[in-house]
Amino acid sequence: MSVSGTAKRLDERVHTLDGLRGVAACLVALYHFSHPLAPAGYIAVDLFFIMSGYVIAQAYTVRLERGLGAPDFLRMRLLRLYPLYAVGLVLGLVVTTLLGLLPLKQTLASLAANSLMLPAPLLHGGYLYPFNPASWSLFFELVINLAFALWMFKARSWTLTLIMLAAAIVMVPIAPGHYNLNVGFRILPEQIIGATARVCFSFSAGILVYRWQQGRVRTGSWLAVVLLLLTVAVLMLSVPTSCQAGRDLLLVLIVSPLLVIVGVRIDPPASLLPVFRYLGDISYALYAVHMAVVNAWLLWRPGDDHTAASSIIAYLLLIIVLATGLEHFFDKPVRLYLARRRRIATSAIPQSV
Repeated sequence: MSVSGTAKRLDERVHTLDGLRGVAACLVALYHFSHPLAPAGYIAVDLFFIMSGYVIAQAYTVRLERGLGAPDFLRMRLLRLYPLYAVGLVLGLVVTTLLGLLPLKQTLASLAANSLMLPAPLLHGGYLYPFNPASWSLFFELVINLAFALWMFKARSWTLTLIMLAAAIVMVPIAPGHYNLNVGFRILPEQIIGATARVCFSFSAGILVYRWQQGRVRTGSWLAVVLLLLTVAVLMLSVPTSCQAGRDLLLVLIVSPLLVIVGVRIDPPASLLPVFRYLGDISYALYAVHMAVVNAWLLWRPGDDHTAASSIIAYLLLIIVLATGLEHFFDKPVRLYLARRRRIATSAIPQSV
């Protein structure tokens, strides 16, 4: 089975990336539930940024070249991201309130800002998104998306390479200073700088992967399954604290781009296409709400052993079922309704990011 890259529509999905997205979402969710089980799970975010760069470039480069304006582009991105973001925000608000984690003044100020997908004020050192800390990556995703619509889509490849190099240079001292690259979610200068470097490096890498693979042939192979298993192994890689910075730099700067480069060159066997597509379908919903489930779990079972097999299985089943329901019964219908109200063709919005 082979598919010519030039024969595909601009917004057609790459099924191996669907699988990668689903596996990465599960691993970052597992990391937040029990750090020791997926010690490098937060590197999944860098994988997301690379895949986002690829898919956004694939879906929008030609449209932007043909005159699609940045406001219309941003409207499409908000239509894709905001509904599930709002669900995560509301669920997180309920759980955070029940846990009594924030005083009223900070709750109201954070809710006002977060409702607009903006970072929370008045919380120096605190979370950018206190009700759903994982949402920090969605903010930086929107910022880099806007940069893409304004300039990056037409930037020369060597310019994007220089951006990657500059971002890598920034990350190299941040990682050992912080012991790892799990940065970006708090209102601290080094966190914001680290997050900016992570998204600039990985999103630019995704754009370059898209440009380099144009016209190449994608073949069906069981290597797609091996790639998913390798991703699981990589994100579960445990090393001593003194080695975490080096591990993270290796995973972000080399391993993650290589995973995506291989992923866009192969398709899973036809018999597994529905599985890979399903993983891609639920990945964003799972990412958007898993932190609320983690905090609700703390409220429901405060003394629970998060390393116990029974707890891990129950947690993963819960977030997968919840994500499946949200994707099918909420996200798709809401986006369809909003697209019709805004007179946007749903086919114009890539479903995989």
